[in-house]
Amino acid sequence: MAGLEVEPQRFVTLTRKPTTEYQAYHHRMPMLVHIDQAKAWLSNDQLARESLERP
Repeated sequence: MAGLEVEPQRFVTLTRKPTTEYQAYHHRMPMLVHIDQAKAWLSNDQLARESLERP
């Protein structure tokens, strides 16, 4: 699950539009970042931006 620390001891969970299978449960779903991609996602602004824009 993707999140950011915005202040010491305070975090924000990143959400996105749900996939078709999760749409029935809620209008948003947490961002999911595979462990193998986490370091690249955190260090590459373009990659992070593109993943946030993908449906």
